[in-house]
Amino acid sequence: MTRTTILAIMLTCPAIGLILCLYFGSLLKRFLTNTPEIKSAQDMERFKQLVKGQMFAALAQIAVLSIPILVFVYGLWIKVLKPNTDILYMLMPSLVVLGAGMALKSVERNVQNVPTATDELTKERDRIVDIWLHQPFPNW
Repeated sequence: MTRTTILAIMLTCPAIGLILCLYFGSLLKRFLTNTPEIKSAQDMERFKQLVKGQMFAALAQIAVLSIPILVFVYGLWIKVLKPNTDILYMLMPSLVVLGAGMALKSVERNVQNVPTATDELTKERDRIVDIWLHQPFPNW
């Protein structure tokens, strides 16, 4: 593998990560716009589908952002990358993705705390949010 190929992979993965972040962040914003309050079983079903997508996107994001690290180590191992300078090709794009993710955290929190019309819907929302925050896969 050439240095150019390795650097291309290291830069493409965070670009994909940024696209994922922006796309799934836009879904969160759209949900809040279209569903300012969970009032029905249909609203709850849309909430579950949104959360399911967010959970799978998070897993994809982990994979996409892990690849540059592995490729960087491989590039060092085959001696086509320089540890002192080429690490920036791994760190800087990943920091951009991290920054975008952090910027969307408030939107995510707003979705997690979207108002509900009944105590029953509140309990279900809280159960779904707990799964979202503490488990890798949706299991509802």
